[in-house]
Amino acid sequence: MIPLPNIIEQISYHCQEQKGSLWLVGGSIRDFFLGKSPKDFDIEIHEMEASSVSILLKAFGSTKRVGKSFSVFKLHAQKEEFDISLPVRNQKDEPYLGIREALRR
Repeated sequence: MIPLPNIIEQISYHCQEQKGSLWLVGGSIRDFFLGKSPKDFDIEIHEMEASSVSILLKAFGSTKRVGKSFSVFKLHAQKEEFDISLPVRNQKDEPYLGIREALRR
């Protein structure tokens, strides 16, 4: 099991309360399977609109939406930075795209 910062578990809990889901993606998964400690954690949130994700994340720290065509939020919290993305297809937010389709892109 990948050791996660407590804040990721808290965000996941609040996503689930709003019928959303949080997925760990990117390099931390690769690092885990290579037996390395993750350098950072990339997160993708599904089944939630961008406006709801923005409100949720502001409860944990300062946020900035970057790369609107990629729907990425930078969350600065607990002296760390987290990249939180939404599923995107054709440069448009697709919160209900589904994890399998999102992983194909």
